[in-house]
Amino acid sequence: MNVLDENHDCDLKHLFREYISRTTARCFISSDLNEEFFTLHKKFSKLVNTAMIFSYFLPKSLMKITFKPMIRFYRFTLSKFLLRSVKAYRDDPSKSFHCLIRSAIDFEQANSGQRLSDSEIANILIAFIWIATENTALGLTNVVIDLIENSKYWSLIKEETSVLTEKNNFEEIINSSLLNACIMESARLNTHLMSLCRLPARTNLIIGDENYLIGVADTIAICAPLMHTFECSSALFNDAECYDPLRYFPPRCENFTSKRVMTWGSGIHLCPGKNFALCEIKLAVAFLSKFIDTIKLTRIERKNYFSASAFVDRNAMAEVILKREMK
Repeated sequence: MNVLDENHDCDLKHLFREYISRTTARCFISSDLNEEFFTLHKKFSKLVNTAMIFSYFLPKSLMKITFKPMIRFYRFTLSKFLLRSVKAYRDDPSKSFHCLIRSAIDFEQANSGQRLSDSEIANILIAFIWIATENTALGLTNVVIDLIENSKYWSLIKEETSVLTEKNNFEEIINSSLLNACIMESARLNTHLMSLCRLPARTNLIIGDENYLIGVADTIAICAPLMHTFECSSALFNDAECYDPLRYFPPRCENFTSKRVMTWGSGIHLCPGKNFALCEIKLAVAFLSKFIDTIKLTRIERKNYFSASAFVDRNAMAEVILKREMK
């Protein structure tokens, strides 16, 4: 949190992208990202996000000509920063602290016996850091904005987590029902517009608890905001357009499982990094509560639902006042 400066407006999205990318790198490779890597990774992320949006409109052949060379260049340059960590695990088979790197090095193709090269493993790490930087950081940004705009819940979260952070009781922070409800409510209200498109498993398929009949169809598309907050959501959520984390508690007990809040996908398409993302967001919110006395939005832009990430893109500036003991 050394990037926080009192009496200076913070760009929340930039702040949380840097925070999440650094914590993710520490988890994966026990290393902090230097400024050169972070600056280059921002350019890489921006290019990939732009390519993802254009992929909805441009043919594959044109995408290869326009985007592929630069994406490959950034990826190759970024991988050089990570090769040292991969090589350390390659040279020492006893190293196993980071199971992702260890598993990637030990992985062997069943038929050919071929193994992943160091550069391929570095590219996997880049992909993980990119996903965390874009999806998780945007999720954290939206969670914090919603908490600032709903000060009642921000106060409750600060009260609950302040004691836990002092005791370094991270497990209780991660298991906090209220904090989890606040995050899932922000996820419900801030999912991007791009539909989840899947091929039907078979014709005349009946799916879901509601027994929807899928006839002869090329693609099944589900637009999450319609199911979360707009026309189709009234059967699932009361006052769906309102921020209300208490909806998930008795007596209403509305459901935030992946079948209802689809921000991280659902079913066999559930994002495997969902739990990791939730842990990062929960701990980030808890430590914000520890360091910050007050935080006030000074500028906020409209939600961009046409985002390349799972969450809406939202820029916001905030004035931060640190706690006295943190100055």
